[in-house]
Amino acid sequence: MKTYIRLLILGLLLLAACQSMPIASPVTPPVLSPTISPLPTSPALGVSPILSPLPPLGASDAEMLQVQVANELGVSVAALTLIEALEVTWPSAALGCPQPDMAYADVLVPGWQVTFEDAAGLRYRVHTGHDMQQFVICDPPVEDNAHVPAEVLGAAVRVVAERSGVAAGSVVQRFASQVEWPDSCLGCAAPGTACATVITPGYRLVLEADGRSYTVHTDATGRNLVVCERQP
Repeated sequence: MKTYIRLLILGLLLLAACQSMPIASPVTPPVLSPTISPLPTSPALGVSPILSPLPPLGASDAEMLQVQVANELGVSVAALTLIEALEVTWPSAALGCPQPDMAYADVLVPGWQVTFEDAAGLRYRVHTGHDMQQFVICDPPVEDNAHVPAEVLGAAVRVVAERSGVAAGSVVQRFASQVEWPDSCLGCAAPGTACATVITPGYRLVLEADGRSYTVHTDATGRNLVVCERQP
């Protein structure tokens, strides 16, 4: 009897303990929003190449440069056609075309590489600063120039020597190209001169005497030649 009472009391105690314990609620896991990280940008994609195709070269800048180059070459402005313009950062003040016996500052110079073509199909690569005030007609090195017959070169050297007042041995060849001139005036007609419209094979020479450059147009033999003076 006593055992029964003890078991009953123990059962009642256990029942009371269970009723006093809090009932655990199921835990709802938090909803996590996915974190989207930006994809890493390759450094190569964020760096503009040193040489990049134009076009923000303005029409007025191109026209100004065309006039300057035509004056330097001794040809008419209308004879030059803009073929290509590339935005460039030159590695020094030489604009990528250092001249002999010249020293240049090693500074980055933003500018342009512009190519013009004349009526004879001859192309001129022009390197400039960004404001077009500084430019150089970057002709190929002498060793890469067209071969000019000795009689043609000799005739051009004599004319330049007489005009500049120096000895023929002081005249230096800077550039030469083989050209088909569009007329008998060798692409350099004087005002009021009548020229026959006939293809005339010949050469375009750039000679230097006493620090000045002279552009000489010749026929294939050198018997017909003209020093193309700078345009006003």
